[in-house]
Amino acid sequence: MVTCQLCGRLFRPENSSHIYHSVKCRKDAAKRAFDMRHKDLVQLAQPVQAILSANQSPAEALSAILQGYSGEAGGYRLGGQTQKKLRRGYEPRLRWFPAVGVWSLDEPPVVPEAGQYLLALYDSTKQLLSLPKHLVFVARGSRVSWTSAGNTYQIFLNDR
Repeated sequence: MVTCQLCGRLFRPENSSHIYHSVKCRKDAAKRAFDMRHKDLVQLAQPVQAILSANQSPAEALSAILQGYSGEAGGYRLGGQTQKKLRRGYEPRLRWFPAVGVWSLDEPPVVPEAGQYLLALYDSTKQLLSLPKHLVFVARGSRVSWTSAGNTYQIFLNDR
């Protein structure tokens, strides 16, 4: 008998490489490990005096940040943490909007609520320019839900 590495339940493994007793424990452990790898992104980000609102385009609001990329930036995504705590005291997960693709610098963001979001900039081919390192403020939320967002700032080949 072996103890599950996540929940502590005793189980009989099918082979010696099994350390979780169920698929659910394996998936929960993978999510927790992913969150631990990416949780420092928000703490290390630099707050920027940029407010994304309906009054001006994101390109105008982010002009100070975009100068550092010498015209390479063609789109962006925003990552925010849910305000509610998840079950069993886990830390809130970082969610990325839009879930698929990127917004162009002319499109206003569509996020669940007003607040600070992590900014990820992409070039015209949807390649990430650098790790997300700027926090921007979004002035107004919309009716999109937290669950409709993506789990990572990376854009995979099939989403391009």
